[in-house]
Amino acid sequence: MLIRRISITLAVVVVCLALVVSVSAEPNFANVYNGNIGKRPLKFVPGRVLVKFKETVADDEAEQIVRGIGARIKRKAMRRAFNVVAVPEGEVMKKVEALRRNPRVRYAHPDWIAYADFVPTDGCYPLQWHLDNPVYGGIEMEEAWDISEGGDRSVVVAGLDSGIAYETDGIYCRAPDLEGATFTAGWDFLNDDDHPNDDFGHGTHVAGTIAQTTNNSITVGSSCDPGGVAGIAFNTTIMPVKVLDANGQGPISIIAEGIRWAADHGAQIINMSLGTPGPAWLLGALADAVQYAHGKGVVIVASSGNSSGATPHYPAAYPEVIAVGATTYDEKLASYSNRGNELCAPGGFDQDLNGDGVPDMVLQNTFFDPDNSKSVADTVCDFKYWFFSGTSMAAPHVSGLAALMLSVDSTLTNEDIRTILHDTADTVESACGHGLINAREALRTVANSDDPPSVNIKYPSSGDFISGPITVNIDATDDNDAPGALTVEWNVDGGGGVWKPTTYNSVHGLYESEEWDTRAVIDGQHFINARATDSFGNESTVSSSVLVNNVNDPPIVSFTYTCSGFTCDFDASDSYDPDGTIQSYDWSFGDGTQSEQGSGATVSHTYAKAGPYTVSLTVTDDGDASNSYSEDVSVTEGPPTLHIEDLDGVGQRIYGRFWLAKITLTVQDSWYDPVIGATVYGVFDDGGTLFNCKTQSDGICSVQGYQYFRKCLTYTVLDISHPDYVYDPAQNRDVEGDSDGTNITVCRP
Repeated sequence: MLIRRISITLAVVVVCLALVVSVSAEPNFANVYNGNIGKRPLKFVPGRVLVKFKETVADDEAEQIVRGIGARIKRKAMRRAFNVVAVPEGEVMKKVEALRRNPRVRYAHPDWIAYADFVPTDGCYPLQWHLDNPVYGGIEMEEAWDISEGGDRSVVVAGLDSGIAYETDGIYCRAPDLEGATFTAGWDFLNDDDHPNDDFGHGTHVAGTIAQTTNNSITVGSSCDPGGVAGIAFNTTIMPVKVLDANGQGPISIIAEGIRWAADHGAQIINMSLGTPGPAWLLGALADAVQYAHGKGVVIVASSGNSSGATPHYPAAYPEVIAVGATTYDEKLASYSNRGNELCAPGGFDQDLNGDGVPDMVLQNTFFDPDNSKSVADTVCDFKYWFFSGTSMAAPHVSGLAALMLSVDSTLTNEDIRTILHDTADTVESACGHGLINAREALRTVANSDDPPSVNIKYPSSGDFISGPITVNIDATDDNDAPGALTVEWNVDGGGGVWKPTTYNSVHGLYESEEWDTRAVIDGQHFINARATDSFGNESTVSSSVLVNNVNDPPIVSFTYTCSGFTCDFDASDSYDPDGTIQSYDWSFGDGTQSEQGSGATVSHTYAKAGPYTVSLTVTDDGDASNSYSEDVSVTEGPPTLHIEDLDGVGQRIYGRFWLAKITLTVQDSWYDPVIGATVYGVFDDGGTLFNCKTQSDGICSVQGYQYFRKCLTYTVLDISHPDYVYDPAQNRDVEGDSDGTNITVCRP
C-alpha cells in the first residue's frame, strides 16, 4: 500500500529565515522612551484629519467634498461619530482650513495626539511599531491598555506551536522576558509529556506578542534593557501546546489532537501561527478538530500563510477560523502574505520605512538558530531580542486582542468577538477583508455596555406639508436613562451648528420644541434634525424631511376615459395636490348632468344618446384651492368594431406530397389599431374542422391546415370574438389584394 504523508509547516519559517535580525548589535535604546513622565509635546498625527459633516450631508456628498480637496475618507469612527480623512503629509492644516470653509462641515481639525495613562516602560518598546505608532502600522494599543491593562489571568490563550520557553528544566530555560508571565499546564504532543518546551524559537516569539511580560525591569545585558519588550495581553494566562518540532514542522494528526486537547482543557482562544497548503478534502481530521473547538465556543485564530497565494492555507481557510494576513509598517499587505484574509495585523518586512535604523519587523524575546548549526542544548537558552516577520507574527496580535476583550466582558461568544473585530477594523487593502485590527476601538466597543438612545421625530412626519407656527414633538428613550432624563435637542437645516433645547412633556411622554414659525423660512423642502444624548455620552441623531408651504398651490388635474356604447368610465387618479391632499372631485359630463358633490376620482356615466360631449372635472384641495380640466368625449351608439385588415396565406411542402397551408390574419379596430386578445374562428374547405387563434400585441395570429390529396385549400373566417369589440365582417379587407379579407385560397407549392 502506498502511504503518503502530509506535513504542516509553520507559516513564517520560509520568510523568517531570510528576514530574522538580532537586535543585540544595535545601539542602546534604553533612554529613548521614559514612560509617561514629563511634559508632553503638542503634536498631531501626520496625514490625518478628523471631520464631521452636518446631519443633512449624505455619505456620497461627504465623499465628494473630501475628494474635492484632494483627500480621501479612510474610515468612519464608531457609530459614525466622525470621519477619519487621509491627507497628504505636510498639508494637514491646509486641508483643515479648506474643510472648515465649507458650509456643509460641522467641524474639522487635526488628529491631536492624546497621551495615554499607561505606556510600557520596556526598553525596546519604542521599536515595537506594530503595537502603537503615532504615524503608521500599529493597532492602537496604548489607548486599549487604558481600558484593559493587560487583561486578566482568568482568560486562557493556547499557543499551538513549537512549544514555549516557559520553564527551566533540564536543558531548557525560561525566556527572561516571560519571567512574569502566567502559564497553565500544557502538553507536548511530539514527546507525549507535560513539558511543552520550545526547541525552535518560533512558539516563544509568538507567545511574546500575546503575553510578553510588560512594564517590567528585566536586565539581561542587551540593548533592550531595562524592561525588554511588551506583549498585548500580558496579564492573561498562556497554555503551551507543542505540535511542531525543532524544524518547525508537525503532522496534521498531532495538530488536530492539540486543538481538541486545548479546547477540552479550558482554552478560550487558540492561536495557530502555522498552516499547510494541503487540499481541503485531505484534511478531514483538521477540519473536524476545528469544528469541535469552535462548537465549544473557542475563538480560533490562524495565520493565512506566506506564499503570496490568492487564498489562505489551512486551518486559516476554514470558516470557523479567523484568517489573519500580515501588513507592513505602511499598512499595506505584505508581499509574502496570502490574500483572501478575514482580518490583517502587523507582520512586518525587512525594510526601514520609519527611519529608526532597524527593520520594520516584529520584535520579541526568544532564541533562534537561523543556520541550524548548533545543537538544541546550545540554542534553547541563548535568548536575544529577535525581529521576525510573517503572517505567524500577525496572528498573535488578533489572539492577544481577543484575550483583552474577554477580560473586559467574559460573556462574549466567539462570534461576538469576531463581529466586533470586523466592525472596528481600520479599512486598508481589500485583501485584508474587514481590515487592520484596531485594539482601541474593539476595547471601547466591548467596554461600553450602554446602548445609544433611540430617537424619533413624531411630528411632523417625514414628507408632511406644514405651514404656520408648529411645535416639533420628539420621542426619545434609552436603556439606562429614565424618561425625561435624556438631553434632546433639535434644529432646522443644521441650525448653523447650533442645537436648541426641548422640554419634556411627561403627560405625552414626548420632548417638545419651542414654537417654530414656518413663515420665517421659504416654501419648499426643509430638514428637521433631532439629537438625543444619554448620561454616558452616547448620541443618536435623526432627520425628517418636511415641505413648508405657506402659500397654497392649487391641485394638478387630469383624467382618462374609456367608453363602451353609451357608458363611459372616467379616472382622475393621476390628479394630485403638490402641497396637501385632494378633498373633492366634481364632474360635469357635458349633457346637463353632474356627479354628486365631492365624488371620488373614478366615476361611470351613461349617456342617453350618441354624440360629442365636453366633460369637465374640478378638483378642490384641503386648503380650498381648486383647479379644473376639460376634454371632449365622443360617444357612439354601440361598442367599437373590429375586422380583418389583412389575410395572407402560404403553402409549404412537408414531405413528398404532404404540405401545409399557413394562414396569417391581422385584426384591427375601426381606427385601424391592432386588437389584442381577439379570437378568430375559421374553417378549411377540406373537412369543415373549426380552427381558431388569438391575436397577440401586434393584432396578428395564425392557423395551419395539412393536406395530402388536394392541390389547394380555401380558408374562410367565420367569426371573431372579443369582450370589448363587435365583429363587423363588412369591414374585412386585404390591402394586398390576394384575398377578400374573409376567404383565401392557398395551393401546394
